[in-house]
Amino acid sequence: MKILAIELAKVLANKETGLFVFQNKDGGVIRVFLKNGEIVGIDGTYGENVNELGRLFLWEGEVIKKPLPKDFKSDKKYEIPGFYKVLVWKIIDSQKETRYDINFEKLKQKISEAFTLIDFKIEKGLFYDFSEILNLVKKCSNS
Repeated sequence: MKILAIELAKVLANKETGLFVFQNKDGGVIRVFLKNGEIVGIDGTYGENVNELGRLFLWEGEVIKKPLPKDFKSDKKYEIPGFYKVLVWKIIDSQKETRYDINFEKLKQKISEAFTLIDFKIEKGLFYDFSEILNLVKKCSNS
């Protein structure tokens, strides 16, 4: 069982389009219509407004993704509640480059400066432990 509020935050963060049906284990349903990560429609077992999204914090269940119905039209956009904004921000922030990737160029430069007589390349994103770096340096110094 998934926590449905987190599942909604994921589809918002990924700017998805479609009809997302959130079903709790007791049979309650909230349908959220999305276009490029913006909520353009909400309906469910208990109502048809943005307040329904608060229920997803209490619900565990499943999410079913469907294409938007061809006859679906909406020029309304719903503002997501504050807690969802925080969740979406956290998801987007965690998808950014890791600290390792951000500092990788500096790390590579320091290693290169330490061995100025040796010309070697380390591909971005590869993770080397210390012994692998030593082996790489030895290999380059022998050539």
